[in-house]
Amino acid sequence: MKLSVCKKDKATMDVTGREEYYLGIDLGGTDVKYGIVSRDNLIIVNYKEPTQTSSEGALLTQLKNICRKMMAEYHVKAVGIGIPGNVSMRTGRVDFSVNLPFNNTDVEEYLTQALDISVKIAKDANCAALYEHLAGGGKDFDNMVMITIGTGIGGGIVINGKLYISTKEDAGEIGHIITHARGRACGCGQEGCFEKYAAASALTQAAKDAATSAPNSILAKRISENVSAKAVFEALDEGCGIALDVYNNWIYELAIGIKSLVRIFSPDVIVMSGGVMHQAEKIIPDLMKQCGDVKIVNSKGGNAAGIIGAAMLQYRGIK
Repeated sequence: MKLSVCKKDKATMDVTGREEYYLGIDLGGTDVKYGIVSRDNLIIVNYKEPTQTSSEGALLTQLKNICRKMMAEYHVKAVGIGIPGNVSMRTGRVDFSVNLPFNNTDVEEYLTQALDISVKIAKDANCAALYEHLAGGGKDFDNMVMITIGTGIGGGIVINGKLYISTKEDAGEIGHIITHARGRACGCGQEGCFEKYAAASALTQAAKDAATSAPNSILAKRISENVSAKAVFEALDEGCGIALDVYNNWIYELAIGIKSLVRIFSPDVIVMSGGVMHQAEKIIPDLMKQCGDVKIVNSKGGNAAGIIGAAMLQYRGIK
């Protein structure tokens, strides 16, 4: 599915006079989002298609076919891919991913050999954080924490102008900081993880529970039509008190995690991203009231940050 086309003012040419582009791929457990990106951080065209999760081979073949299709239409100089899970930029392998059929999979080697082109991979949240730090909401700040709210919670950390990559390459798993000493079990094996209380999926689950308890509420009606976090905000707009209670509790849980991150990193700015941040005009002021003296801004890249950040692996690199 084609998503958008962006006109750009300038182009980078190779020695033959052809425009050079980069292919950025944001690989998710539900969808693969990908696009052609210019060196001036613009998406020329981007697409989305369902992720083939039936097997490792099916997913690798899908990625290969996406690359070949884009390389046939555009002069692609290199490919960058953001992938959720335990991803090693040093080895080019994905050790494990909860929602993808990768297990010690050498993604870089497979695609490089299949395509005869440079391929780099990194954790998806780090790709998005790279874009936000270099060209987005965190551009003017040396110390940044990015929080991505979706089915889970991911993040990226910038310290003194550099994206923080730990020795084990597993830093930034902020969804798994413990915000409750005992609580809901998480897929990581811990109890009380931040994302179990503050992810968009947690908001949706809380809304479903509240709708069950109040079946005649506006929230119950909205949830019956659309089981998503969006239903909460639709009910809020209609003055639903039940939805307000659900929302306020979710903001409280989100603020707990943010305040912990502020204590640890003392960032200049917190950049928030994810689909739920379409409601940023409401969410950010409410968060700032609870989080105190910290600057919180919305992502400038939105859903495109992961695509552009993945491409940036090739023409900017993670420093």
